[in-house]
Amino acid sequence: MSTFDLSTSTASTLSAVDLSKLPFPEFLADRNYETILAEMIADVNNFCVEKTGQSYIAHEADPAYIVLEACAYRRWMDIKDYQAQIKNNLVAYATGEWLDHLGANPDFKCPRLVIVPADDTTTPPTEAVMESDDAYRARLVLTNEGYTTAGSAGSYLFHALSADGDVRDASVQSPIPGQVLVCVMSYSNDGVASAALIDAVQTKLSADTVRPLCDAVTTQAATINAYTVTMSIVTYPETDITDAIARAKTSVQAYCESHRRIGHDITRAGLIAAAMVLGVQNISLTAPASDLITDLSTARRCASVTVTHAEVAL
Repeated sequence: MSTFDLSTSTASTLSAVDLSKLPFPEFLADRNYETILAEMIADVNNFCVEKTGQSYIAHEADPAYIVLEACAYRRWMDIKDYQAQIKNNLVAYATGEWLDHLGANPDFKCPRLVIVPADDTTTPPTEAVMESDDAYRARLVLTNEGYTTAGSAGSYLFHALSADGDVRDASVQSPIPGQVLVCVMSYSNDGVASAALIDAVQTKLSADTVRPLCDAVTTQAATINAYTVTMSIVTYPETDITDAIARAKTSVQAYCESHRRIGHDITRAGLIAAAMVLGVQNISLTAPASDLITDLSTARRCASVTVTHAEVAL
């Protein structure tokens, strides 16, 4: 079987750049107030030496020093505001309405999807549940793939993810040349895609502007396998046991949720690493007993996380 290897959430690996690894431009790196004040004092000192031959002696009671403090604070606030504006023009950092505006840019022309429509009949009215920033960002970097007429994996993936707001993830495989298998995972129904959702994706991928003439496309629901996590932790002395258990559980749940994707393995090493929060000395992981390996037709859903306290390390 020949397949497209689409691992991390399938959408992220098809982008030309891993956005999570893009650092914020160095020349815009954060500068604190104290550094800016010291730079201004140094500038004033240089001017004093140049014009009077005497150094400027900084003193907190000096009105000139107070003015410098006010100017340094204003300069610091301006820099922070400028940084925020720059970040909101970068796909890797923009959030909320700023990301929506980037999506409306002619380079993307890709609006945010509605997962659950608003309901004005309720009291108070229920707001719409929109596509998350991370999911929207992953689709934005795939928009260029959607323009291809060659039926690339990226093109099928982009159009599958854009077919309906209920599509949480999708994968693309080619079992044999000319045949394309698209597996879909849903936000609702514990991840199992409904027949209506499968039909919506199939219709989207079957359009003449999306599917090459000789491709036979099949859309199906990804298989969702549930699993449980059971572990006990050993804590350091003086660690708040209840707090450590809660933090470890929250961290493990976050790990499981981030890998609730098609083709994502759930590894014992990943679960143990997630549970190693501050105050935890060791972990005994009972379940799963081995790594949970998935393929491009399967996803894993964590049904429960149980964390208990074993003992205090000596």
